[in-house]
Amino acid sequence: MIRSGLALIAAVVLATACTTTPEERIEAACTVLCGCQAGPLPGLQRECIKQCEGGASGQTITEQCADCITTNSDQCTTIENVCRPVCNPPQPVFASETP
Repeated sequence: MIRSGLALIAAVVLATACTTTPEERIEAACTVLCGCQAGPLPGLQRECIKQCEGGASGQTITEQCADCITTNSDQCTTIENVCRPVCNPPQPVFASETP
């Protein structure tokens, strides 16, 4: 129940704004991810979100990544597999960087 409520909140936050700020995207992503990883107790959820947001400090989450996470929020087991390529796209290797 809590997980689905948090996912709904994250989806509403993203759906109500045409453009979200980087902080809002991080907050929404952390909320969904902590709904999957932390226990169902509100205190554990808050601590997880706090740590997640702190760990993401100085980083950005693209709209596509945030959309992927919230779209798959009810499928916790697939978020990593489905969203990892969107959130962490492979970096090109340039000829000058090859050994």
